[in-house]
Amino acid sequence: MKPDKIAIRPAAHDLRDLGIVDAFIRELAKEEGLPDATASLNDLSDALFGAAAIAYAAIAEVDGEPAGFAVYYPKYSTVTGRRGLHLEDIYVAPHYRDRHLGRAILEYLQALSGAHGMVDLWVMHSNEPAIGFYQRVGARELDGIAVYRLDHPDLNPSSGLTGLSSSETI
Repeated sequence: MKPDKIAIRPAAHDLRDLGIVDAFIRELAKEEGLPDATASLNDLSDALFGAAAIAYAAIAEVDGEPAGFAVYYPKYSTVTGRRGLHLEDIYVAPHYRDRHLGRAILEYLQALSGAHGMVDLWVMHSNEPAIGFYQRVGARELDGIAVYRLDHPDLNPSSGLTGLSSSETI
């Protein structure tokens, strides 16, 4: 049996790749027991390819067939002074697992982050297979860090405290 040809490439700004990333996002959400993914194709297209794009996607292929993906964005640590990437999502389709594809995606991202860069990611405490995988490739859990999200309607730029109007965003 010939070895698989693995390729990791940036997602192209076209409907085919957008559909691939969207399908993998929905598969990931279903596998993790999360509510249905609510981002529309327009939301995803704007985030990845719009005038104010804020993220990137990579597609993993095995023998030319889509097999997985990653969505990531740049980050900077003021503490270490290092640039890096935040890995928002990584997914390998079940029938492509155990072929070192997840490792190949992480190596791709590590290379993108630069010689002294880092890749940070979040993982659900209940996702023991992912935690085991990250530990096997050398990732370490950061001590003393908790993840918080601000999205409460009472915390609103329209309060006038920020000097921003509610229509101004990053």
